[in-house]
Amino acid sequence: MEYRRVENWLFMSSPLSTLFICLTYVMLVKVWGPAYMKDRPAFQFRRTLVIYNAIQVIFSTWLFYESLMGGWLFHYSLKCQPVDYSDDPIAVRNLGSTQTKRNYGME
Repeated sequence: MEYRRVENWLFMSSPLSTLFICLTYVMLVKVWGPAYMKDRPAFQFRRTLVIYNAIQVIFSTWLFYESLMGGWLFHYSLKCQPVDYSDDPIAVRNLGSTQTKRNYGME
């Protein structure tokens, strides 16, 4: 079953790409990483982690804003309502804030 609004999105054409990424991550964390670091001192990532965390806070703030503007603040109620499968800009914006190009027609 295909969902036409997301058929051109990255990694949405098949579950195999996502499965490959997950398995590669597990191999990196459980096998390749420990083997590489076996005889090495631990890396010092304090500054990198501070910058990374700051970027995550900024991105999370933007994602929260998009969630509100994509419908939860003005366009949806807390009562039961049908799912909007149309190509309405609000429905598409609420569909996936992380797919910026798709949401704002920047393809």
